[in-house]
Order: sequence, then C-alpha cells, then structure tokens
Amino acid sequence: MPTKTLTTEHGTIAYRVERKPKNKHTYLRLKGDTVHISANAATTQHMIEALLHKNAAAIVRHTARERSYFYLGEKSGEKLSREFYKQKAKAFLPGRSWQLARITGLMPTAVKVTSAKTRWGSCSGKNSINLSCYLMKLPKEVIDYVIIHELCHIKHNHHSKRFWKEVARHEPRYKEKISSLRAYEARSL
Repeated sequence: MPTKTLTTEHGTIAYRVERKPKNKHTYLRLKGDTVHISANAATTQHMIEALLHKNAAAIVRHTARERSYFYLGEKSGEKLSREFYKQKAKAFLPGRSWQLARITGLMPTAVKVTSAKTRWGSCSGKNSINLSCYLMKLPKEVIDYVIIHELCHIKHNHHSKRFWKEVARHEPRYKEKISSLRAYEARSL
C-alpha cells in the first residue's frame, strides 16, 4: 500500500488506502504520522479526499503534536517503549490491585496486565480485572482510581448511580482523578 499525500488548508496529510471488500464504511486510523484508510471497492478517490479534507484540522493537529512520554506522572526526557511500560506494570499493578481489593473488600478472580491502548482497564463478567500497562504513565493516585473503578464493577457491572456511589465510597475525589486522567490522555496518548 503506497503512501500518498494530500495538501489541505490545514497542512499536508500522508495517507494510505487499503481496500477491504467486506467493509460497509470507510475508516480512518492514525498510525504515527500517516492516516490509514480502510475502504471498500465502491469508495472513490474523490470520496477519500473529501473525508480527509473534512477531518484535516484534527488530523494535522494530532500528527503535529509532539508526543510526551510519562512515567508515574513525570515527563520523561526519552522515548519509553511498550516493553518498558509492560515490565513496570507487571511489577506494580497486580500487587497494588490486590492491596486495594483487600481495602475495599471487592475481590477480583484475577488481575491481568494488557497492552490495551483504547481503555485503561476493564472487568470481565467473571470479575477478572484487566489493566493496561500504559497506566504506568499516570500518577499513582490516578492509577489507584482506575483500579478502584474496575473493582467497583465487581459489585455493579454498569455505570449506574449505584456504581458511582460505590466508587465515591472508596475514592471520594474520583471526579478530580477523572479530570487528571483526561489531561494525561491529551498529553501522552
């Protein structure tokens, strides 16, 4: 798949198109500084360029942004790899999760570390907690909030008022932690 460029009023966009006959829609995904487009055979070049023009401001803003690398809330002067985060996460997250489980009384069946990039954590229907290794970018108090959030799903498998009341019982300042979490997402992901 060759890389093409498109000049827009917001800047130049590098993109690649992959044709997938089973796609019903056209999908854009940023990988590094290149937009990867997944489209079906009926999607014309004109349609692809129109989609890129429509999203040009956001694409250029995102690709021009300098990535910041964090470890436990502190900015790093160097690029940190996925392996770095995985190693640190495996050494820290399970132990901290079990500590918080004992404190809250919400006991998972297992705690696993994943490489998920789109979610910080999850709780399965069998009460197994999955935590992204990228949590290691965040300050410890925000990591604790994410763990508590997932532990509360053991009691309430949804985001109802009862769930948030349970979260507040164990982390009264959870709204501040969510704000901090969103700020780190904007700077480091």
